[in-house]
Order: sequence, then structure tokens, then C-alpha cells
Amino acid sequence: MRTKLIKIGTLFCFVSFPISIQASEEFNCIIEFENNSSVNFINQNNLDECFEKLNNKDITAATIISSASLTGTKNHNFILSKERSTTLERIVKLKYPDILIKKISMGENKDLGRKNEIVFIIKDESDKKRISELTQSLEDIKLKNQQDQLNKDLNEKQRLASIDDEIEQNKKNEKKNAFFNENPNFRVAIRTGMDTVVDGRYLNYLSGGAEFAWINRNTFIRPEVGVKFISSISGIKINDQEVTNVMNAYVFVGGGIGIKGFVTGARLLLGNEWIDINNKTEKINDFALGGEARIGYEWEKGISLFASYALTKRIQMIGADIGYSF
Repeated sequence: MRTKLIKIGTLFCFVSFPISIQASEEFNCIIEFENNSSVNFINQNNLDECFEKLNNKDITAATIISSASLTGTKNHNFILSKERSTTLERIVKLKYPDILIKKISMGENKDLGRKNEIVFIIKDESDKKRISELTQSLEDIKLKNQQDQLNKDLNEKQRLASIDDEIEQNKKNEKKNAFFNENPNFRVAIRTGMDTVVDGRYLNYLSGGAEFAWINRNTFIRPEVGVKFISSISGIKINDQEVTNVMNAYVFVGGGIGIKGFVTGARLLLGNEWIDINNKTEKINDFALGGEARIGYEWEKGISLFASYALTKRIQMIGADIGYSF
């Protein structure tokens, strides 16, 4: 890792500095600072020995690679790294005032730690090959960084796509588990009950029927509209009386309130009633107006069960219906 950093620093000298260098060699010095310091060195002799070895050398440029250990915060370590590079830059400028200097602040670095490197570029006409190698090294690093970024972007896209899929699935589950989250909603039901002719005769009879309704379940007050048919069931006597010829047909409008599956509501009934009990009673085929109160429960699968009480001028209806919504 250190060798690669030295090569990168050297290449920065060749590529970034506006000087004409055909070929050169490099010489690096390693300077270690005291912990959490940007001015005090652990061993000043290292720097002095480095300058002694460079005597009589044609120094053209230098790259300072500064770093800090992993202790402390990243922000503090980055500032400390920059301060160390500034300190080394001043020292090198005093020794070589005319050379160009490139600073690279690494921040915290587990390989270098408190050690900082100064890479000196020494003019050498015979070493053109090194420039090509260093250029290729930088290109390789650049390509690797680009590939790493592409992989990172791809992983992020896949993660976001996975989150989107999860959100979409949750929406589907919510829709599936909610009480009929479609709009509009239709319901069909079959009914049975105990009805009574109340226009002065008070005759009880069993009845059966069906209804079809549209219900908007997406508002707190759930409006509904529909039709229902009811007929007496022949062959059954109540109190030794058999009522066989009673039929009702109504349209209705109403509303209800649903809370956690429990529903209550009321309807206005408008329709026609046919009553033909026997030859001794008057036959009725006339318009009817009445009301109906309902209470029930709706399951998630679309099945519902209601009990109801309805009353018109001529007929009282007490019954229960079971239905399915879709």
C-alpha cells in the first residue's frame, strides 16, 4: 500500500506540475510525528539524514503524503493530516525554495498512521520507462475506482428496487387484508326471517328473499343503494295459520358506519307489496314506503352477516341475511 502511495505521489509530480521532465528517479523520506501533533517529530534525525542523502542532487519536485492514525474523529484526523503536510512543505521550501511541491492529505490511514512521506523527484534522463509505468498505475487505480463506484451504484439500485418491491407487496397485503378496499363494492345476499302482516290482521309467516347492493366502503359514512325481494314460504303454518301469497319488492337507499368489521346502518325502502291471503281478505297490490335498521359483521374474505328490522304500513320484517361482497 505504501509503495502504491509513493508511486501515486510521484506521478502527481509528473502530471500536475507544469515543468518539462523527460525522465526522473524518486527518493522518499518517512517522517513520523508525535501523537496528535503537527509540529513535533519523533526523530528529527530522520529528516536531517534524508536531506544529507539528497546533497548535490538535482531536485525538481516533491510530493508530500500526509496522514494520521485512526485515533480521534475522522474530521480531526483530516485537519491534523493537512497541518502536517503544511509543516513539511515549509521545511522542504526552506531547503529547496525553487522546486514545485504537491501535497496529498490522506486523513486517517491505517497503513501510514502518524508516518508521513516526502517523495522527491530527481532529474534522470535515462529513466523514461518509469513515467509510463506510473501513468499506467494511475490509470489502473482510476479504472478500479470507477468499477467500484459502478458496483456501489448497482448495489444501491438493487437495494432501492428491493425496497420498492417490498412497499408494493405491503400495499397488496394491505389491500387484501382491508375490508373491501375497492370502490365501488357490490354485495349479494340471501335472506330469511319472520314477517308479519300488520294492517289489522297480524298474521305471522316465514319468508325468504335476496338483495343486491352497491356500497362505498371507503368513507366513514358508507352510502349504499340496491334492491331486495321477499316472499312468504308456503307449506309452513304459524299459530295454525298459513300465509302463502305475500311478496315484496323494494329499492332502497341508505348509509352505515363500519368499525373494525362491525357495521350498523339504516335504509329507506320504496317499493310494492302484494298481499293475497285468502278469499275472505282483501287483496292488496300497492306502493309501499318504510324503513329498515341493520347491524352486522363483515369478514376479510368478503362474507358478511346482518340482522335487520324493517317496517312499512302493512308489513313488519324481522330477518337475517348472509352475503358476499366483491
